Amino acid sequence: MAITNTFTTIYDRTQATPPWHGTDRLLLDYVVEKFHIITIKRNGQPYTDFSIYGSVIHLGDIPQEGDVFEVTRETDLSFMTSFFPGSSIRAIDLNTNFEIIKEKLTELENG
Repeated sequence: MAITNTFTTIYDRTQATPPWHGTDRLLLDYVVEKFHIITIKRNGQPYTDFSIYGSVIHLGDIPQEGDVFEVTRETDLSFMTSFFPGSSIRAIDLNTNFEIIKEKLTELENG
């Protein structure tokens, strides 16, 4: 399961509140981490012309009025660290694993 946010474009260059910030950006309510897979559909079609900085998606072009964007986040479990008998366990690895599990559980709960 994944979390999907849907944004319907209201073309207004002066609007600066979520989810639109200006005319070519979407604001998410979460920060995109390295273990997230983000996919976007524009009016039901795959959309690949975007970049992500933190919780802001920068679109490659200016949406037209009425465009619908579906942003889907899925957590990739392959980023989890494996622990083996006799190996050292670092706090950063435990914390990262916990964050990945927490994000995946959120997706399963909301999906």
